[in-house]
This record gives sequence, C-alpha cells and structure tokens, in this order.
Amino acid sequence: MKLGILGGTFDPVHNGHLALAEAAARRAALDRVLLVPCARPPHKDRTGLTDGYQRYAMLALAADGSPGLAVSPLELLRGGISFTAETLGEISAERPGADLFLLVGSDSFVEMETWRDLDRILALAAVLVLHRLGAGARDPVDAAPAALKGRILPPGEALPAPARQALPLAA
Repeated sequence: MKLGILGGTFDPVHNGHLALAEAAARRAALDRVLLVPCARPPHKDRTGLTDGYQRYAMLALAADGSPGLAVSPLELLRGGISFTAETLGEISAERPGADLFLLVGSDSFVEMETWRDLDRILALAAVLVLHRLGAGARDPVDAAPAALKGRILPPGEALPAPARQALPLAA
C-alpha cells in the first residue's frame, strides 16, 4: 500500500488542504492519504490554537465523502509536541510493509532541514514536495536545504522508491 501522510494544524481546515491531499494522491498514485492534525506544533506559535479534538472533528467532517482520505488522531492521542519522526515511526509500526510518503508543502520543505530527527524521517518515508499555489515562485528543488539536496527528482521524472519528487499541483 502506498500511504501519503499530510500533517498540520488544520486550524481551520479548508478546501485547499483537501485539494492538496487529493491532487498528491492522484499525481503519486497513492492508495490513501492520512490527514494527521498535530497536538502541538513545534514550529508555530500555539497561542489561540483551536482544541485538537475540535480540529480533528472539523477535519473528519471535511474529509467525509472523499474515499482516498482518512483522518488520524495519532498525534492528539500521543499529546505533547508533535514531531514528524515519531508519527512516521508509529505509522510504520502499525502498517508494516506500507510505503510511506510524507506530503510537505513547498513552504515547509525549505525549512525541513531544521526538523527534529530528519535522518529518521528520510529513512521512514519518501518526501513528496507539494507546490502550493500562491506560495511564491521559489522552486523547492532549487531552494532545497543542503541535507536534502540530491533527494528530489525534478517534476515529470519517474518516482522510484525511495526517491523524492516535487509535485506541481497547479493544473
């Protein structure tokens, strides 16, 4: 199974989140995309953040009717600061044999070098960089942090596991 994982605060969830997940699923031939609302984001101000279970409920309602999307309370159940490496480790243990694909917006990708346990993240999942409309003209392939150089294929090339590919989602 090819499983995409899209995490975030989803505060509030909006059509752009769902469109991004569905477009990534189509472009990368993913069987399912797991939407994972974080408990406490490590890189964002948490002041005024809506309760996690309320965000989970809103996300579940928004994703209802999209057969390729599922919502997981994994990070909310774990509590504390949500770190991607821990989440991917738990998902990998729960779904042995699944090919994991971490969906990352181009805006977050350029900061990924600062993420905790980046080597573990890259060992557990292929990273699919999603070009968000309106996120700026900077190409994440050109702007990749040093630790990620050589792990991204230009758009349009094949996606051999565990290679990384930037997915242009404007279309």
